[in-house]
Amino acid sequence: MERGSSSGAIGISQFQLDCGLKTAFSHGLDRAFRGGSVKAMRFAVRNISILGRWGRSGFTLAEVMVGVGFLLSAVVALYLAFSTGFGFVQLTRENLRATQILTEKLETIRLYTWDQLNTPGFVPTSFTATFFPPSTTNSGIAYSGTMQILAAPVTETYSNEIRLVEVEVRWNSGKSERRRSMTTLVSQYGIQNYKPN
Repeated sequence: MERGSSSGAIGISQFQLDCGLKTAFSHGLDRAFRGGSVKAMRFAVRNISILGRWGRSGFTLAEVMVGVGFLLSAVVALYLAFSTGFGFVQLTRENLRATQILTEKLETIRLYTWDQLNTPGFVPTSFTATFFPPSTTNSGIAYSGTMQILAAPVTETYSNEIRLVEVEVRWNSGKSERRRSMTTLVSQYGIQNYKPN
């Protein structure tokens, strides 16, 4: 250590500040600051304790565990968000395909004549369809459907000239069974008998 010339205080070299805490605790404070005044020793101990906080700065186990907990909860939330989003997209695609199947079956009703609609067994009452076209190797989800031609729920005098057509499809999505249906009315003198010139 260097002794100051004018004030008599002990000066501390840069090396001693860098290694002060290690030196002080390994050799003892009385040995590290031998021959110095009480004021100089207080100054040196204060500088060494500050330096020790800087040199040994780190996180405690509790701080690390809290940080890991926050990180883990963020990862779980992100995973749930992605899986929920992909699930909604898949369900929307399945619903869209079910709507396409229902529309296709209702469109075929326009091709039948009134007599064909009223002939039992002429219009198929059940059908199956797939999510992907049948030509592909993996056809995906299987849709099963029914088509019913019933008397129209009207009480007017023309009730015998109208039929109610109800089409329903069902499919399994995950662990749930889904169901969609569409209904329409068909008239004896409707558009199915229209013949363009």
